[in-house]
Amino acid sequence: MRSIVLLVAGLVAAISAEAQQFTRQDTLRGTLTADRSWWDVTHYDLHVKVLPHDSSLTGKNVIHYRVLRPYQLMQIDLQQPMQIDSVVQLGKN
Repeated sequence: MRSIVLLVAGLVAAISAEAQQFTRQDTLRGTLTADRSWWDVTHYDLHVKVLPHDSSLTGKNVIHYRVLRPYQLMQIDLQQPMQIDSVVQLGKN
């Protein structure tokens, strides 16, 4: 499967350290962390292209959200083997 291009209409970041210890599986199952709770998804605009000749996918996802309170990091999780290829906010990488 090829990488998924992710266009984000907001801030981007990785999982931040919390006072509590969360496992990777807790994170993927949806444990509510500070990096997830400051924003609320209002719409996903998902575009996927199936490439049967090499059994792969490619695509992009535009995430529309509203800010609930100021914060610096945004947690977005993908399951293997998906990868974030790039992130764009307001036309900037």
